[in-house]
Amino acid sequence: MSREKIEYLRKVFATCLPHVPAGQMKSLWFNAQRSLEQWWRLDELIGLVRDGKVSDDAGSEILRAVIVFAHSVLEESIREVAIARFDKWPAQTIASVPLIESGAQRPEKFTFGDLLNHRGKGVAELLMDSAIAWVNSKSFSSVSDIVSFLERIGIPIKELIGSYDGESIDDYLAALQGVIQRRHQIVHHGDYDPANRTLERRPINVDEAAMACFRVVQIIFTLYTRELAQSTRSREEAIEGFGVLFSFMAGLAGKLKVDEGEVAES
Repeated sequence: MSREKIEYLRKVFATCLPHVPAGQMKSLWFNAQRSLEQWWRLDELIGLVRDGKVSDDAGSEILRAVIVFAHSVLEESIREVAIARFDKWPAQTIASVPLIESGAQRPEKFTFGDLLNHRGKGVAELLMDSAIAWVNSKSFSSVSDIVSFLERIGIPIKELIGSYDGESIDDYLAALQGVIQRRHQIVHHGDYDPANRTLERRPINVDEAAMACFRVVQIIFTLYTRELAQSTRSREEAIEGFGVLFSFMAGLAGKLKVDEGEVAES
């Protein structure tokens, strides 16, 4: 990604930030910016392979790394959104969070002694610290993990996704599960087929890596826009900044989208 693009993106965020309330939502804006910069870097890596600037073998390894990194950005984005909307969590979810550093197997079980490490903290701070520790302990190894977690923090999957360009929720989630499974095969099996003793690894190409990124961008874009659009004190004053920000995210998704087996350039 060019330095000019990064600097322009940062100016857009700087325009929006004064209108965002302090606290976790402001932190979410910084994380949205970081996520966008990461996606551009992934796009650059895909471009190196697409433009033939590396050998075939090196290109395959780059594309495998892209899929693994895309999944890590997905996980981190879900965690950041969860922390930012802590005040909207259902009461039953908050009740299931264990006290930080208590070592309790059941969230309702802790002693006064467990509170000694938290002297000087207010209740709100202790709740937030415990929630952050709980969220950061989560990983998302399947679509069912993602759906279950989002619903626990008050984001029903049907409300979040709806449909993408007429694609059903089930079809989208099946496609996202395919990305996650490919990531697992790369990370846990070196991209060899664990059921087949062979020296040949599963082939990978630019189209597959670009589509994997697009599938992940879809849900991240929806998560961030859903939360950030609710975070400003004055939507009228921030509308221009929002427009530029969201066009960046939508434009990136469009650039990575694969149409009939080919990467479509925006």
